[in-house]
Amino acid sequence: MLGNRASSTACLLAAAALALVAPGSEAEPPKNAIAVTATFDCLWWSEAQMDGLDPNNPPPKETRVPIKRWEYSDPVGVPHPNVVDLVVRIKNDSPKDAEDVSPVVYIQWSEGPVRGKQSAVWGQALKLPSQTPVHLAALEAKSLRFPIDIAGKMSELDAKHQWPWSLRAVVDARAPDGGTASTRLELPIIPGD
Repeated sequence: MLGNRASSTACLLAAAALALVAPGSEAEPPKNAIAVTATFDCLWWSEAQMDGLDPNNPPPKETRVPIKRWEYSDPVGVPHPNVVDLVVRIKNDSPKDAEDVSPVVYIQWSEGPVRGKQSAVWGQALKLPSQTPVHLAALEAKSLRFPIDIAGKMSELDAKHQWPWSLRAVVDARAPDGGTASTRLELPIIPGD
């Protein structure tokens, strides 16, 4: 009796092993694993250019620098560009190519009185113009830039004595096979005194 039980157990284990490797029993391959990150950057002066820079006769801004907040507290040392770029990095974390990955970007402005940040409210989300879908080889990453006109928004709001207190960006990346990823970030916008 003990012999039959051992041989039955062995048969069940063998059948289970065959089922795992039998053709047609493979699990569906995983969808592309898409990852997305985003940062803001801008053109500004390099450290070497800022050394002794005359703000009334500045050289061209040629250095890309990350920007975590737009602030007009120092005309040279703290970036406050007219245009910031939302830099979207999309990565294919899967072992297979990802075709036609499409990033979709929405921005939103927190608007309020020039001297009343506490009264600011988030406006309507605006979709930025689409860019061409990208092809990502296995484990490849690509970056895309979306320019955002800060000075234009300030001019638009100035007529109403308003200020854009913050810029929010939401990024969704989608692959046709269903792989998706998203991220969001904010850029505080601090006026000068």
